Amino acid sequence: MASTSTQSSPFPTPSGSASLLLSFTPKDRSILVLGSSRIAASRAFLGLDANARVVVSSSSGLDSACDEIKWRVERKEIDWLDIEAVSAVQEESSSFWEETFGALGRDLALVCVTDAVLDASTNSTTAKPRRSLASIKAIRSACVALRLPVNISDHPALSDFSFPSSHRFALDPSSSSEMSTLQIAVSTSGRGCRLATRIKREIVARLPRAVGGAVENVGRMREKARLGASAAREGEARRKTRVFLDVGGGAGEEDLSSTPHIPLNSPVRQLDDSYVAAAQLVEEEEEETKRRMRWVAQVSEYWPIEYLAGLKEPEMDQILGRYASKGIVDEGFSETVDGGGDAPQESNTTSLSSQPSSSTTQSSSTTSSSANNIASSSSTFETSPIHSISIRPPSPPPSLPPKGVIHLLGSGPGHPSLLTIAAHKSLLTATLVLSDKLVPAEILALIPSTTTLHIAKKFPGNAEGAQNEMMALALEGARRGERVVRLKQGDPYIYGRGGEEVLFFREHGFESVVVPGVSSALAGPLMFGVPVTQRGVAESMVLCTGVGRKGKAVQLPGYERSRTLLVLMGVARLNSVLQVLQQPSPSSSYSDSSIVTTTTTFSSSLTPNPTSEPSAPIPSAFVSIPATSSAGVSYDIGSRLGAAYPPWTPIAIIERASSTDQRMVASTLSGIAAALERVGDQRPPGMMVIGWSVLALEGKGDVGVLDDGEQGEEADRARVRRWLGGDEGGFIVREGLRDEWKEFL
Repeated sequence: MASTSTQSSPFPTPSGSASLLLSFTPKDRSILVLGSSRIAASRAFLGLDANARVVVSSSSGLDSACDEIKWRVERKEIDWLDIEAVSAVQEESSSFWEETFGALGRDLALVCVTDAVLDASTNSTTAKPRRSLASIKAIRSACVALRLPVNISDHPALSDFSFPSSHRFALDPSSSSEMSTLQIAVSTSGRGCRLATRIKREIVARLPRAVGGAVENVGRMREKARLGASAAREGEARRKTRVFLDVGGGAGEEDLSSTPHIPLNSPVRQLDDSYVAAAQLVEEEEEETKRRMRWVAQVSEYWPIEYLAGLKEPEMDQILGRYASKGIVDEGFSETVDGGGDAPQESNTTSLSSQPSSSTTQSSSTTSSSANNIASSSSTFETSPIHSISIRPPSPPPSLPPKGVIHLLGSGPGHPSLLTIAAHKSLLTATLVLSDKLVPAEILALIPSTTTLHIAKKFPGNAEGAQNEMMALALEGARRGERVVRLKQGDPYIYGRGGEEVLFFREHGFESVVVPGVSSALAGPLMFGVPVTQRGVAESMVLCTGVGRKGKAVQLPGYERSRTLLVLMGVARLNSVLQVLQQPSPSSSYSDSSIVTTTTTFSSSLTPNPTSEPSAPIPSAFVSIPATSSAGVSYDIGSRLGAAYPPWTPIAIIERASSTDQRMVASTLSGIAAALERVGDQRPPGMMVIGWSVLALEGKGDVGVLDDGEQGEEADRARVRRWLGGDEGGFIVREGLRDEWKEFL
């Protein structure tokens, strides 16, 4: 058992319980994935992305595999190992698995078992059976015998390794077609997988978009530092043995600048006259390589990431060239720097600034200081949250009034610049802030550190208790004479329960000041260029919730071509909402078979949502949607007043609007569920925008929907195909804030 000492130790004290995080390269080796669900598909993709040979196998056969597995097998990207005829007795025998693994050859590197957990993407009646515990233990035993690392989903105690939540950055932020070598991974050692995904997402959102390109350029400079000089100095007497500074032949992250025995900023020998004379202008290759690698380490640490990402070959060569203040010419790089000719470099300082006005003759010390200042300020900007604002409380603190006040304050959709001036001032002068849990950290960061802050514990099953607690705390604070802010996301009166609180506080002697907020219902679509009303497309809108009050079934309006439907708090119940919207009315001439189900494929544009439309809409039609629970109990999942929605109706799901990791997934009613599943983890809070306004301002725009309404189904489907670039079943994903939003902070 490790002990903790109060004395300062010269070396780190291990505390245990951590995972050993490795960057494993399985190139040209095999990875076996057991299972055929979406989890298996994700494991297979990770292996393919690392240039491994992936073999997938399942006793349920290829026909029952998920679509992605089938697709990759058909394209011969992965191999399928058929064990469909294997008996349960064999699957629970370690000798069977030893034989199976041995048949795959000595290059088998990893085994991943994914069918030890139910596939959450299917319902309980169609889910693939879970692998038995006896089979899991037999696989584990065989892997131990063959010294094969194994991962078994949902069984960390039987696993040798786990898959962290990872992200790979694009080489060019404007296009995701080519990926960089930069990856980040977050591991909680199995303690909080969902939280790891959120942490990863927030890390990615805070890093500069060009970070992938910066890594590639630094890697290119490292290659130049090791190899460039010797290639240009052909004919000179040099050592026969080259020196490589990367641990493991260049596969590691370490170099001399990052190892403990050579700190990043330790002094190096300067290129003075005596050194030049002794070396006769030719350094030993090892010393020269070390020096250049140190320079690369310095620019990696201090220069702005955007600048590193924009470096071109001549600038890299200039960075690696020697200082010429003593007449030293770098034979290895001067030719590239000068663009030809024999003239020595006038100065090596120009590479430290990309600004045209920068002096090209300043001293190296001055330039180094300037570069450090630039890098320091850039680093501060990039590593801090994009929404952070340093606003301190007034000095001296405001004096408390004889009687406290209560502000019901709308914080807007999330971006600090979308706070109203009144809301901002209210936050700065409050002495007690009681915040709902959905208010983002960037808004909470504006609250002075001297102000007491409580965040509501409104979790599923505890909403009423948490609401009552917050109202009681506000009342107690006001009675003490505090300036109380009841902080809510969006607008206090739009599904914010603000009206309940106004009446409660009034009953107890306090008239609240209600500060309006920009509602996410209107601002969220706007952040992605989607209008909720548009002349020629949408003449009205309806705002409703996707959550029935106190657990009751949801009630939604019917389809009207000229209307936009906004649904808040319904993304978690997406399938129910879609079913309620699309269920044909009893009087509809459409049969159930008219509801179109499409196979979703990725497209670079938005897609509409599924629903069926009666030939003659009857607004008064009331449709109740029945369902049966797994226990055989009948219940209603919701109801709709009016006509059913056509399945090609556009829909957009907007998540975390105005935050750095905001995202919009758009498709048709028939395709949105598959699209949302395809893009991965959800990002609450989210909302739905349903109707033709979703595509109205896309590209060149389409604002003739109402004028063309008499043309019928095929005209609408053609409109959707144009919107989606020719693919009616496609979808698009847009995420992140435009850089211009930084200017508002």
